[in-house]
Amino acid sequence: MVREHPDRTLFLCWPVRNINMASQCLQYYQGKRLVYIGEYRTGTTGDDLFFDMLDNEWQQIVRHDIAQWDGAHDNITVYERT
Repeated sequence: MVREHPDRTLFLCWPVRNINMASQCLQYYQGKRLVYIGEYRTGTTGDDLFFDMLDNEWQQIVRHDIAQWDGAHDNITVYERT
């Protein structure tokens, strides 16, 4: 589905850790903006390839702290493709 909508912003919220859904979405998505809610590389969301792709192919535009459950370290981050 993400391949069919490059004109839209991709929104990923708490993708499951070590499941490749997040990295697959980025591989197929051809758009220029991503909104991600979750923890970073050592947290409980996303997979290693997803974070490698963020580091190498995307630029963080803005990050905001959000209300968190105890023990969670997530935030909302907007990225643009480099």
